[in-house]
Amino acid sequence: MSVNYLLYSSTAVVHFTQADLVQLLKLSRVNNQAHQLSGMLLTRGDKFIQWLEGPVEEIEILVDKIRRDRRHKNLRVLADGTLPVRAFPDWSMAFKNLTGLREDALPGYSELLQANPTAANGNFAAKKLLETLNNLVLQGV
Repeated sequence: MSVNYLLYSSTAVVHFTQADLVQLLKLSRVNNQAHQLSGMLLTRGDKFIQWLEGPVEEIEILVDKIRRDRRHKNLRVLADGTLPVRAFPDWSMAFKNLTGLREDALPGYSELLQANPTAANGNFAAKKLLETLNNLVLQGV
């Protein structure tokens, strides 16, 4: 059975402290699990990139909620579609802060996110995600 995914970027209009990010992560995990969503959140400074996967209706509801969140602006859908399997089946929200938060101390930390696209050990969805993110980094998104 295939799974829907959506990748978006946004810009924070408020400063997120480490404590804010940890609280956001905890709340996201609870909400995502309740709505059969999984994914990954990357942050660096005021930039956010989030990969969501799950039922298309739940993804659309969450993205609409994020669009209306006054803490963000410039939400852009970068990619969406379906994959044969989830990239993050065991995580309601994986997390990587690219600006120095000790992510290895948080649940959801993954060495997979440190890897290059060819190191995803045969996981098609993970390879697709890592390739997409790699391309976005190269484009300066």
